[in-house]
Amino acid sequence: VPLPEDHERILQSARAKGRFLVGYAGAHGIANALHAFVDAARFLEHSPVTLVIVGQGPEKGALRRRAEACGDRVVFLPPAPRGAIPELLSYCDALYIGLQNKTLFRFGTSPNKIFDYAMAAKPIIHAISAPNDIVSEARCGISVRPEDPVAIAGAIRELIAMEPACRLEMGMRGRDHVIAHYDYQKLAKRFLDEVIK
Repeated sequence: VPLPEDHERILQSARAKGRFLVGYAGAHGIANALHAFVDAARFLEHSPVTLVIVGQGPEKGALRRRAEACGDRVVFLPPAPRGAIPELLSYCDALYIGLQNKTLFRFGTSPNKIFDYAMAAKPIIHAISAPNDIVSEARCGISVRPEDPVAIAGAIRELIAMEPACRLEMGMRGRDHVIAHYDYQKLAKRFLDEVIK
């Protein structure tokens, strides 16, 4: 599905200006801890970065107000069709996922978004505290403390400082890891192997 024209125009314009694009695509809810992502822009004043936040949710208005002082370092876009997400992610240099710092997640998390991100072969900034950390396991990005804008900004600066080839290699590790371990056929076989034991 093609990316909506407004999304494409804004993303192409940012790329033309030499901006390093860090994307987030998904719900704007309390659990997603996007306030920390937006606040990270305050610590990136001297970096050529734009945080691209795509989607909708109850926190969007508050996030927009929070981002007002950041100028073009934070851009909000409306939701894109599900089928356009791969093209959307292809415009980004890195991708962000975060959750609140809650004891609930001590049992682990499995957000679909992380698999979309990994399949886009982009480095992932992972701000989730949980025992299962696919990003660290696959070495396909940088894991930081949740709800920590300074740590998120530091991860972004670290990725900017990398050679493009190193970022590509990091992103490809995520894609390869998902294909090797999270393909439906492989998951089904693992499940059946456990049941048959």
